[in-house]
Amino acid sequence: AGGQVPEFMRVLAADKGIQVINIVRKEQQVEDLKKKGEKYAFNSNDDNFDSLLQEASIELKPTLAFDAVAGDQTGQLLNAMPEGAEVVVYGGLSDQPSGNINPMGLIFKNKTVSGFNLGHWIDSLPVDNFEKITQQVQDLFIEGKFHTEIQAECKLNEAVQGIRQYLKSMSAGKILLVP
Repeated sequence: AGGQVPEFMRVLAADKGIQVINIVRKEQQVEDLKKKGEKYAFNSNDDNFDSLLQEASIELKPTLAFDAVAGDQTGQLLNAMPEGAEVVVYGGLSDQPSGNINPMGLIFKNKTVSGFNLGHWIDSLPVDNFEKITQQVQDLFIEGKFHTEIQAECKLNEAVQGIRQYLKSMSAGKILLVP
């Protein structure tokens, strides 16, 4: 929940009155999310993470989760969710295969795990749908509902240093390369 995509998802969810369970890997990110008014913000590295996730899932009954981390977190999410739930894996920040999935949930509770690849999704859309979606996203930026955090600007000859900085602190925002 510390990246740009989850930020956009929170905006879209709030517009629909949907509460979000935010999962991050640093305590500072939990604090930042709570300052933004997020009620459910948990650090996956906390000793009590599983119980907090379980309690929030019982309360909110989420049926869809987006997972940018993968690894055992995929299973933690799916196992905490109710019958018919789905986890969509769209990243692999853990650098580990998705796991820790209770097969009984898949078999008897109709839970699923799927993958999402933006490029494939775009290719599957009719051109006019893609243009419509692109315009909607641009409108959200123009209206100020979507905003991209910029942590630094780097000259082109500093691109390697800029990429290294970004990799050390991706949640702090994007790095702009400027002439």
